[in-house]
Amino acid sequence: MLDLSKRRQRVKELARRGGFDEAITECHALLEQFPEAKADLLRLRAYVYATHGKYHEAIADRKELIASGEGVLRDYYLLGDNSISLGQFREAAAALRELLRLGAEQKEDWFESAAFFLLSYSEMQLGRLQEASEYLERAVARDPDCALPIRGYGIMTYQQLGELINRRSRG
Repeated sequence: MLDLSKRRQRVKELARRGGFDEAITECHALLEQFPEAKADLLRLRAYVYATHGKYHEAIADRKELIASGEGVLRDYYLLGDNSISLGQFREAAAALRELLRLGAEQKEDWFESAAFFLLSYSEMQLGRLQEASEYLERAVARDPDCALPIRGYGIMTYQQLGELINRRSRG
């Protein structure tokens, strides 16, 4: 397994340096050589895809991982985040709601402010402005300084998101 660990690190380094094709080729080879590590390797490949803006592929890997029953909270969060990057707001909202449900069930809350923030943004994009406002309030209640990167906006603060929701509410 030391070989797997070193090779995983190499893939991450390739992805960080822009060696997308080589990183993906290595992911495919690792998936063939280490089928017992499929969940971890799907996460790795999804990371490489997302790092290079290949969100369709990243989402497919995250969905496969979740469908296998080996998904963890972070997988749901990243599925929601990647879906937002593609403008798939219904899918993002569904993943984020499931994340919040599972987090409550598992008594984990490390992600709540970010999940509520992204859910607020998704609901706003879907035209459900009351829900968007409510989720934003919940995000701010957990982290009064919440702000996240949103594709097309850069880092968006809760104040900026609130203003967008209010503008859309006024028509």
